[in-house]
Amino acid sequence: MRVLVSRDLGVVLRTWRQAAELAGVALAVLLAVMAAAVYLVRLADRRRAEAQTALLAQVSRAGRLEALGTLAGGVAHDFNNVLAGIVGFGEMAQDAAAAGSAQARHLDKLMQAALRGKALVERILAFSRGGAKASEVFELGPVVDEVLTLLSASLRSGVELETRYEAPGAQIEGDATQAFEAVMNLCTNAMQAMPQGGVLSVHLARTVITAPQVLSHTQLAPGQFVVLTVEDRGSGISPEVMEHLFEPFFTTKAAQSGTGLGLAVVFGVVSEFGGAIDVQSSPGRGARFTLYLPECTRGMRPADAIPESVGTVSGQRVLVVDDEPELVALTVEMLSGLGYAPQGFSDSPAALKVLLEDPDGFSAVITDEVMPELTGTQLTRTLRAAGQHLPVLLVSGHGGALLAQRATAAGVTRVLSKPLQRASLARALGEVLRGR
Repeated sequence: MRVLVSRDLGVVLRTWRQAAELAGVALAVLLAVMAAAVYLVRLADRRRAEAQTALLAQVSRAGRLEALGTLAGGVAHDFNNVLAGIVGFGEMAQDAAAAGSAQARHLDKLMQAALRGKALVERILAFSRGGAKASEVFELGPVVDEVLTLLSASLRSGVELETRYEAPGAQIEGDATQAFEAVMNLCTNAMQAMPQGGVLSVHLARTVITAPQVLSHTQLAPGQFVVLTVEDRGSGISPEVMEHLFEPFFTTKAAQSGTGLGLAVVFGVVSEFGGAIDVQSSPGRGARFTLYLPECTRGMRPADAIPESVGTVSGQRVLVVDDEPELVALTVEMLSGLGYAPQGFSDSPAALKVLLEDPDGFSAVITDEVMPELTGTQLTRTLRAAGQHLPVLLVSGHGGALLAQRATAAGVTRVLSKPLQRASLARALGEVLRGR
């Protein structure tokens, strides 16, 4: 007798089928995980490459702008020394010329041209961060308000002004006049980018940066910043223009409508304040300029009282030092005409030796900044270390980046810019001597 025992095939294969289905799901999940991993790796590589490209582009732009600034500053320094002689001796020639004569008219035209040259050099120095500017703590909000008040009276048809202030009492340190010019240039540039009208947006805020960031044209270090954003809805900026945006004398406007120094001045001012700048734009979508300016938490110093007059000069001795003998002679002659008793030096170590040997022999010092062997700030620092507190006027055509802050730290009483006019010299010297 034969006995046959069997089971249904589906029942027999059910366990194997379930195992195969489970293996298939696991394989699908594994493939999905691998695909996601590959995608994330490629995404990270792409982002890393984009970040590296952005960093290289920013370094290239920053290096080009730094080189241009150094070149512009050096040229401006030499040109300022030339202008100083023209302006100084030109004023003396004006005094000697008969009123109403042809010579007087010619000298007037000469002085007008020289002062236009002075204004141009000041703008170049603003880009190269070498101007002789004041360094003080001030609130940025009122400066922005002043700019917008002036602009609101001349807004072209179709342009709307939108403001947001989210940083009450925010303070920065530097020259308020430079900040005013930077904000004015940015807003004017934004309005010019919208000939058919649009919205000009100005936003002031605070932010804290915890890690270094790479911006479009500079790098942003960690710290606490006042952030000013100026945005327009104009035609935008092409990548080709973006590469040269802050270069001096570069402009996309007609020759009659721009010098190409507006945004270059903005870049120089932001650098002078120790800040950073970011530009985001694409053709047809407007542009957004963001300035990061280090916030200053130190309180503002009360304004010094300005005397109404410089008073009577009674032969006070003033030491003059400049490495250009012609400028020493010019300043000595100016001071003599004002009633002072000046003594000039073209060698700064020799001038320092005289000051240290005769600490009570002079009422004030007028010194250039950029000199071989011993700069004006170094001379001042040595005097202060020796316990001398006589007023020091630092006169500079180009003193390098952060000149005002370095001068203040060294103990300089007042910073003046070349070319120096006689009235400015008389007023500044009289004020520091009266306040001594």
